[in-house]
Amino acid sequence: MTRLHRILFCLGLACILAGGEARAHAALVEAVPADGAVVETVPSEVHLRFNEPISPVLVHLVDAKGTQRRDVHFEARGTTLTIQLPTDLPRGTQVVSYRVISSDGHPVGGSLVFSIGTATITPPGEPSRIGWELALVLWLGRLALYFGLFIGVGGTFFAIWIAPNDTPRAAHSVIRTAIGVGVLAAIVSVGLQGLDALDAPLLALFSGPPWAVGVQTSFGLTAGAAVLALLCAWGANKVRRLRYPLSLLGLGGAGLALALSGHASVAEPQWLTRPAVFIHGMAAAFWVGALVPLALVIWEKREASLPIVRRFSAIAVLTVAALVLTGIALGVVQIETPSALATTA
Repeated sequence: MTRLHRILFCLGLACILAGGEARAHAALVEAVPADGAVVETVPSEVHLRFNEPISPVLVHLVDAKGTQRRDVHFEARGTTLTIQLPTDLPRGTQVVSYRVISSDGHPVGGSLVFSIGTATITPPGEPSRIGWELALVLWLGRLALYFGLFIGVGGTFFAIWIAPNDTPRAAHSVIRTAIGVGVLAAIVSVGLQGLDALDAPLLALFSGPPWAVGVQTSFGLTAGAAVLALLCAWGANKVRRLRYPLSLLGLGGAGLALALSGHASVAEPQWLTRPAVFIHGMAAAFWVGALVPLALVIWEKREASLPIVRRFSAIAVLTVAALVLTGIALGVVQIETPSALATTA
């Protein structure tokens, strides 16, 4: 067994041994009073405990008379959301709806129904669902951000480290466009993340609250790191003296941006998942970013492009190995069993 084979075997074994409970969004594990409970007196507080630390965004209380109460106060400490209730709630069924942000940056909503004295109605407890318009725009924004990080930052790294004097103008044009699209997408996505957290309509993007909430989520850190990575790539294309360190910082920033939020970045064990996402992001940026300039180099130079192809291939072998190993690690941690690929959302 060669040294490389031994390294791959050890990393693969570590991935398997690290597999534990798969994690996605925050989940409610306990409510006091319990959902559907009937109590004799007005409870002073409602306690909602989740399986991971959360940040509260909204809490609404509709009393037994159908009135939405404004005199509700709430705070989060670690994994527990505490809601202070008014003391003059009428007898009957009360509905407490909440919206919190989990550690991975995604909003989670739900409702708790309890009754004072006797149950009078059973309102629907399903949380509101994101509209298809916002879901589509969120998806497009994330896709544009990946386009910037992979094509813009990764393409810059290829142009400077692999083909410093041979990257065609058309490739540079694509790279610059990707950087601009990525910066715009990173900024706009913060507001879109706030809309999702507040469960607000798309037109609310032109107001302040979604932006304030979006910055406070973990995606705010991702957006900030992404912008810095994209600016490093832009600087690497403009400042010749600093092109090597700036392009390297940009590639690292792309991996860091992806490791700061999302499901995989907050799954346990953290010593494995965050570095895995970081390496996976850097490898993806290099691999995907190289495709456009490499194709254009081959198209223009034909046989003369062979030295560039060889330089790329030498690094690409290690890049693909990193992609596969980190992908397996994250898959084992997140999915846990192969059946989850077909039986879970």
